[in-house]
Amino acid sequence: MIDIIHVIKVEKLGGYRLRLRFSDGSEGERDFWDMIAEGGEMVEPLRDQAFFAGVFIECGVLMWPNGFALDSIALHMEMKEGGLLRGSGNRGETRAEHQMLELVHVQKVEPRGGYRLRLRFSDGAEGDRDFSDVIAEGGEMIEALRDPAFACVFIECGALAWPNGFDLDSTELHREMKEFGLLQQATAA
Repeated sequence: MIDIIHVIKVEKLGGYRLRLRFSDGSEGERDFWDMIAEGGEMVEPLRDQAFFAGVFIECGVLMWPNGFALDSIALHMEMKEGGLLRGSGNRGETRAEHQMLELVHVQKVEPRGGYRLRLRFSDGAEGDRDFSDVIAEGGEMIEALRDPAFACVFIECGALAWPNGFDLDSTELHREMKEFGLLQQATAA
């Protein structure tokens, strides 16, 4: 039987190296140059280190802006077999670990009229976000979200999504809302 393993944190170490933490508590560092050197249409853009550094986590999988994704189970097995993983244990968090990107999911979304949404995240934080600025930026996918389509928002893999295929990364949205003071810890009802 294969355990379902997700990537839950990623830290960019420079070059083509990433430090990863998996849902089973194991973590390790991996240099992805060998994968990039093999080439391929989807991998080619990753040669640009700035593009490579655009890595993010979506649904527990490492993703890049061009849609390239790495299967988290296969990556975990490869790193384990290569001796690149260690258990995280219950030790104190180091400064480097604190700077790692933590995966946060949207758990609840409630349209509040106009382009405002009330969001609750997996870490218990919640708040309102007005997306008028996103709509004002325009673009083909965004134009399709103008009223009344915006209120058709739903949650897919922990991210905000709309029927036209447009979605917003929940971890980045959480970071932005926290940075601008739009989040509070949920109170027990």
